[in-house]
Amino acid sequence: MGLVDGSLTPEQADLLQRATGELASSNAIFEFQFVLVDLVALVGHLQLALRHEGTVGPSSDLIRGFIDSVVSIVAEAGFPASAEMMAHGDDPEWDQVGDTRIEEVQ
Repeated sequence: MGLVDGSLTPEQADLLQRATGELASSNAIFEFQFVLVDLVALVGHLQLALRHEGTVGPSSDLIRGFIDSVVSIVAEAGFPASAEMMAHGDDPEWDQVGDTRIEEVQ
């Protein structure tokens, strides 16, 4: 039972109802600050998640738009190579083969 198969326990149904109410009634804006390496990692993980065949619909479109905005902001902040690298993150031809990790190149 659960959100995946469409059947909800009473606890899950209650949580979903409460969260939906919050989402529908809130215009809250949350601001975050990231160091560049953390932002690159976050975008990379989002891009990887978007490759999953089940990641479709309005929420995936929203995340794709978020990624595009992050890429633009990073470029405008003076980090064009990082922005370009993130822009290639949804292209499998640019995937890193092997075990190179960002900690190794710092």
